[in-house]
Order: sequence, then C-alpha cells, then structure tokens
Amino acid sequence: MIQDEESYRYKGVPLTAAVVEYIAKSQLAGQQLKRSQIVDYVEKYHAQHGGFPCQAADLSRTVKKALDNLKANKDAENPSTGWWRISRGVEGEQSGESKDDVAHAGEVDEEETQAFQPLLLLGEGDETIYLYYYPAYKAAAHSISQDKWLCKIGRTDSSARLRISCQSTGMPERPEIGLVYRTNDSRTLESVLHGVLTLRNQWSESSPGVEWFITSAEDVLSIIEFVLGHPVIAEAHA
Repeated sequence: MIQDEESYRYKGVPLTAAVVEYIAKSQLAGQQLKRSQIVDYVEKYHAQHGGFPCQAADLSRTVKKALDNLKANKDAENPSTGWWRISRGVEGEQSGESKDDVAHAGEVDEEETQAFQPLLLLGEGDETIYLYYYPAYKAAAHSISQDKWLCKIGRTDSSARLRISCQSTGMPERPEIGLVYRTNDSRTLESVLHGVLTLRNQWSESSPGVEWFITSAEDVLSIIEFVLGHPVIAEAHA
C-alpha cells in the first residue's frame, strides 16, 4: 500500500540525498532500475506526498550521492553503468508496497499529466530543455498578429512535465508545453538559448527571474538547429 501524505515523514521537507535514500529503501526495494528512472520516481513520490522540491541545482547528482551512500552501506548494488538494484531491507518490507504498486503509481501519474504533453518533442539524452507558456499570452499575441509571446525556457534533470506542473500550481490556467528537447548537456544549451535571446533583446525584464522571453517554440528550435548545424527531426503531438 502506498504511503498517504499525512503519514509521510518528509512532508514539507526539501528533497535531499537522505530523503532519496529513504524513498529508495522503502519504495523501490528489490527492484533494478536505471538511475534516470529512480530520479523520476523519487521526485514524483516526494511531491505527491507533500514534500518540497530539491534545492540543489542538479537533482540527478543528489540521487547519485544517495545511491552511492546506499551502496557503501550494502543497501544497493550497481551491476552495470547507469543501473541500480535496491536491496530488499527492513524498511522496504515494512512499507508493504509491491512492484505492482510502484508500477501502478507510475500509471496514475501518467494519467494525471496527460494534459502536459509537449507540442514538440525532440532530441535524445537524460536531461531536458523545456519551453512553456500560458495560452492567454499566445492568444494576446495572435490578436495583434504577433508570432512570439512570453515563454519560459528552463532545464531539468528529470521530468519536464512534473517540473512545469509544480511551477504552475495555483495559476489561473494550465500552461502549454511548446517544446521539450532532450540532451546530455542541458546547462550549456540553456545558457546558449538564454544568451542568444538576450542579445536579440527578447528577454522579458518585467518578468520574475531570468527565464522568461518573448519567443516561441519554433523560434527556439531554430536556434537549437543553428547551434547544432543541422535540422532536428521533431515528434509533433496533436
């Protein structure tokens, strides 16, 4: 049985390596998974049960640190590069959660995030660059025959949909994900995109933070293709 929010010991606490260790031991015991799958799972599980986001810049490294700690304590094994097996210990047995429960939890989350499907999905890698906006911004731009509007461009080491969902909680409308680009160096690409758009005077000074620009998915895709030196084949979603 999956732990409910009220009984979760790390409710209201940021996601740290210690929290990752607890989730891995209590929820993933006996399973062999890719590190990227563990990153996605612990981030979703922690958020769904009232936990706060990881404050570290790179969640993937936080998870790696937790897995290394588990391995040192013989609570996890690293049978091959990128793959981890969590030992079945006391906490995992006490949780009462089976492999089927973990799989079901993932299925429920997929159903909840169907509305967050990107319009353009492209690239390959374990990290992600994402662009999203609110439909009202796009509609206002189109009403005056403009093809660019206020968009946020960010990066994440795990699920772009979950990251955007968390960022948009409490907003009057659901954001639309215009573009998701998978890569193995999201930091460099994000810096390039922000730099080019800023040089073009497309950065929105009036918006909070430094990630909002007057742009579009097509505009950003054209920059990515220019940087790479070749066209990128995108998978479009209706």
